[in-house]
Amino acid sequence: SVEAVREALRSQLLEMMRDRARDREVRSLIQALIERNPFDVPRPMVTERAQTLVESIAAQLMDGMSQAMSASLDDLDDEKRSQVLEEAEFSSRRELILEAVGRQEGIRLEDGDFDAGIEAMAAQTGQPAEALRSALLRGGMSRFEAKLLDDKIIEWLLERAEIVTEG
Repeated sequence: SVEAVREALRSQLLEMMRDRARDREVRSLIQALIERNPFDVPRPMVTERAQTLVESIAAQLMDGMSQAMSASLDDLDDEKRSQVLEEAEFSSRRELILEAVGRQEGIRLEDGDFDAGIEAMAAQTGQPAEALRSALLRGGMSRFEAKLLDDKIIEWLLERAEIVTEG
């Protein structure tokens, strides 16, 4: 019915709004950590990350066409190149700071984290968990595990950030 469609859309919009709010919260938290803990980032890491971003954006715009792989940072005008480099530097700093927090606090993936991550992804994408597990085992496992670990570190940080802001 029309009302069911409206309710489904309303639910999806609320979920998107919650996700965006959480993304902003995480970005603010990471930005605060970066500002409070300045460090140098290897330039090759930033340049490589920037090139990956350009290729990813090009692939999305070109619907995955093979020309996207030939997209280059040098193809962008100065303003866009600057924006991509800024985002690549933030992303590199994010990766390094999360890695440092995880190492310092001894945060590691436990046995159940992988299965919980698969189940969450299955619920989110509507795909069967076993199909996702098989696909990950064929390739992409290390990226998936890195994301799970990042998510676990971020959860740890958010829990502590709430304690600080509440106290």
